[in-house]
Amino acid sequence: MRGLLAILFLFAIGLVPSAPALAQDSIALVNQAAPDATVVPQPVATAQPAPVANQPDGGADNPAASQVIAESGKALIVLFVLAAILESALAWLFNLSFIANVFNGRSVKPIISCALALAVTYGFQSILLIDLFAKYGYDTTGSDAHFLCRLIESLVLAGGSAGVNRLLRNLGIRPIDPVAERNPTPQPLDAWIAVIHHRDHSIGPVDVEIGTSAADGSTTWMIAGQVTGGTPLTGFARWLLRDRSRFPRTGGYVVTPGTPIQVRLSWTKTDGTVIVSPAWGPYALADRAIVDIDLTL
Repeated sequence: MRGLLAILFLFAIGLVPSAPALAQDSIALVNQAAPDATVVPQPVATAQPAPVANQPDGGADNPAASQVIAESGKALIVLFVLAAILESALAWLFNLSFIANVFNGRSVKPIISCALALAVTYGFQSILLIDLFAKYGYDTTGSDAHFLCRLIESLVLAGGSAGVNRLLRNLGIRPIDPVAERNPTPQPLDAWIAVIHHRDHSIGPVDVEIGTSAADGSTTWMIAGQVTGGTPLTGFARWLLRDRSRFPRTGGYVVTPGTPIQVRLSWTKTDGTVIVSPAWGPYALADRAIVDIDLTL
């Protein structure tokens, strides 16, 4: 009996690696010491392995890591849906003729979208990214952390559905579309020109004319558009507003590369007299060229 008690003591303090086998030996020793006694074997508890703490790099086999990945996917879906809703809600505003004709859409749209997204995240007290960052081990209990998480969420929402699509492509979930990612540029076999009008004596609308040379040496002039602005915009105003002294106001006017062209401004006075500016050219532009032309009239 002393041997059984000693083995149970060693098993309790974890010094015996194979407790069940030693317990069976102790039962045999007791049976030999008391052959007339009936010994009922007691069930021996089996030691269970200690739980392993969750590791951040446990991979797909780690339940905690799999849960974080699943939550991340849910967050991306929610961001995509919310971004599409905000984008649709703002479409009517950006399509108003006053907004489209006066403001520079590439500069104003992100500001308005971000302001609305920030109002939505704070108005509804969103905790979408707060919970997600917490699952990745960040401390998101303070007010500063709440502000940063909501600011990041607002910036993602302000990017619209295209911004979330770009996020999915960066994560490798969707294939990269290089055509959709690049900045607007002339297509092959096209060139772009833009004319900036510096007003001197002209009043009112001024025509932008493009001339092509004929085989006999004469030049045929055709009106491509008009400029109505007084002074070309500079600084912050040029970034915020569409420049009415530029033709076209955004982007470029497509011309055929390799063909010599001339560009000039013409102004018709009230008495019918036509005054033209000095001509630019004739020059032939390279394929996909982008040229800004400054003319004074």
